[in-house]
Amino acid sequence: MFRDRTSGLRADRPGPEKLLPAVAGGLVTVVRVRHEDRLARFGAGWLRRLLAVRGATVGVLHPEAQGGRGELPGGFICLVTAFAGRLYGMRSAAARKRLPAGSGRHLPGGVR
Repeated sequence: MFRDRTSGLRADRPGPEKLLPAVAGGLVTVVRVRHEDRLARFGAGWLRRLLAVRGATVGVLHPEAQGGRGELPGGFICLVTAFAGRLYGMRSAAARKRLPAGSGRHLPGGVR
């Protein structure tokens, strides 16, 4: 059994360093991972093909779970929304300060 606790982004992980020679030597025929992105963040398809050429298959124990990747777009959108709200809030506050009091002029969006 090979275990890895480092990021799937790193190419020099100890688990795959031991796994690949074992697969090439015919000692391993099934590779099981909890989530596909734990095998490799990018290029998992190529790695699957390489293992298949050597006679090994990859089994994903939790294929329905995305292992954090599914949460990334939602988190990113929340982050961008928060920063955009702050930026536009700062801009409208600065614009309000530039207007003379009681000028009757309106800013876009109904802000005075």
